[in-house]
Amino acid sequence: AQPRRRIILYEYEGCPFCRKVREAIAVLGIDVEMRPIPRETLTSYGYCASSRYRPEVRERMGTIIAPVLIKEDGTAIKESDDIVAYLWDTYGW
Repeated sequence: AQPRRRIILYEYEGCPFCRKVREAIAVLGIDVEMRPIPRETLTSYGYCASSRYRPEVRERMGTIIAPVLIKEDGTAIKESDDIVAYLWDTYGW
């Protein structure tokens, strides 16, 4: 099943917990808007403290954490195991 409304995943490429969530999304074949939140350690590579989506995560969660899934109803889930369980329970076969 596909989400009726947009769901969003805040994540960064090198995070093993984010990878677990991305793999579940790929297996389920669901449409999710991916919003990258680069780590602060990327400063030497041109990272900017006001990168595009980091302020959204900080405002919503009170800190920078990844992964964070914003569900169809607008509520957030922040633990990778909880996100994967939610995705399978909601959109699984």
